[in-house]
Amino acid sequence: MESKFYISKDKTAIENFTAIVNSMNDISVNGKILKYEFKIIADDIIFFRINSKNFTVKLEQIQNNIFRMYVNDELIELNCKTDTDKLKETLGIGSNSDDKQSEIRSPMPGAVVKISVCEGDRVLKGQTVMILEAMKMENELKAQSDCTVKKIHVKEKAAVEKGQLLIEL
Repeated sequence: MESKFYISKDKTAIENFTAIVNSMNDISVNGKILKYEFKIIADDIIFFRINSKNFTVKLEQIQNNIFRMYVNDELIELNCKTDTDKLKETLGIGSNSDDKQSEIRSPMPGAVVKISVCEGDRVLKGQTVMILEAMKMENELKAQSDCTVKKIHVKEKAAVEKGQLLIEL
């Protein structure tokens, strides 16, 4: 079974890793094989042995994708997202997080058809802020949360690339 996750320890650092569970005793993380065992000690505490090293992990779910994890009493806060979560976030649909959105990036190459907001505008969650055309289809980009438009980085009819910053919120 293969799963891809985007893990960030803070608001800026994103680490991408692929984990493949090969069997009940080994897992491949970015191509490196790790031997593991685990035992559930309590509802939120798990004992792991990974490559002969012992770890006690306490996991607290703060929000849908946000976790507070204590590994051998060291605190690590994680924001875990899948490819689907990131695409939904980029498109501004189906957000499961109460985090404030800080930017909107282009989900695909295309052209800006319409900008529905101005700098300084207050926008509501779900409000369309821009329409992009890609492969002769129009795509509405929406705000994930209530916010204020800080800066618009493109103009109508401009060509944009995938991942390009369009609007700062």
